[in-house]
Amino acid sequence: MSVFIPFKTSEPVEFKEPKVEGTLEAEFCGKAEVFEYDTSLYQTEDDLKAAIRSNINPIAKDSFENWPTDSIVDSKTERLLGSYFEEALQKIGITATVEIDSFKLTDESQEKYNSSEAADILAPFRKNQPTLDDLAPETHGPVVMIETYSSSHGMTMNSGSSNRESVTWQDDGTVIIQRSDSSYEKQTFSKYIGGKEEADKLRAYVAESRIAEMAQIKPIPFPFAMTDYSSSSHMTFTFDDSAITGEKIVTRTIDRSSFWELQTKVIRKIDELINECIKTGKIIDLSEQENENANPGMIFGSIGMMPGNLPPAQPAQPSPSISANAPVSASGETWKCSCGTENSGKFCCNCGCAKPVAKWKCPNCGSENEGRFCPECGTVRPS
Repeated sequence: MSVFIPFKTSEPVEFKEPKVEGTLEAEFCGKAEVFEYDTSLYQTEDDLKAAIRSNINPIAKDSFENWPTDSIVDSKTERLLGSYFEEALQKIGITATVEIDSFKLTDESQEKYNSSEAADILAPFRKNQPTLDDLAPETHGPVVMIETYSSSHGMTMNSGSSNRESVTWQDDGTVIIQRSDSSYEKQTFSKYIGGKEEADKLRAYVAESRIAEMAQIKPIPFPFAMTDYSSSSHMTFTFDDSAITGEKIVTRTIDRSSFWELQTKVIRKIDELINECIKTGKIIDLSEQENENANPGMIFGSIGMMPGNLPPAQPAQPSPSISANAPVSASGETWKCSCGTENSGKFCCNCGCAKPVAKWKCPNCGSENEGRFCPECGTVRPS
């Protein structure tokens, strides 16, 4: 049985960047899935967590000092840093897969980097970029869903991957956040519920940032594109305009990879607010499965983009529904929703509310939970 351990830097980590005077600081967070560890060194899972979390900053500092490329900021930082962590943890008796979810310069370091010689190479491409004045005003109702889809593939075997994320508002103002990551070997799925206060902040920022109107601008190609690697990433916003135009569902889609600095800044803030919903909320489900559709003999590069490797796309709709095609219970058991509708699937066919899940008490730490894993210690739900 594997153990999932989330982590983040205890304080910003310093590093040197070419053409930047002084040092920069960055923060990051991620998760480690531990498959095996030295039980003579770590008696309990708490010992394991303490060992990993106490080594986050030292490992990061050592990794930055031995970085394989000249620039840390302009490299594939999350991927490289994850591999460094796996090697470092192996040396202290821990076998794990490490994923860095976000890597971010502190505000002061970002400003220092932007004004340094390191950023000058992009200066000519920043001229004449669109501004808010270039956008035709649009009026929308509240955002009810945010969906992100990203895929990448190269020319080497098994180099593809894809990611999906959906944020869906419920009637009580909270949000359900679902994430799925698919690579050649495996797919992981996680689901969270975020609180109303953080969800309100996210909804308000979407409105004030004019992100929906940014779809009017044609994507600006990044000035430096690699020929052996390609990626695409889109973000779709669904609004409920029924109180304005009578049209219940209105969508706007933007290209996340567009070289438009204003849009990039807004997207980064939206990502931060979504992560804030997750951090202050609670986990509902966390699962992983092997990818059964892989064909190592025939498919190159684009495996991560094959429909067979991805979960079904979530339909854009303003209701709190998680999926319009909820699976029907094989046992034929029915349950009654709070709205009064009787259902046989996992979600209410009338209002979209999820079927109530029986709570269970973690045998390790005593926490009361609903999902498959304990959010406090990571223990799997007993059979």
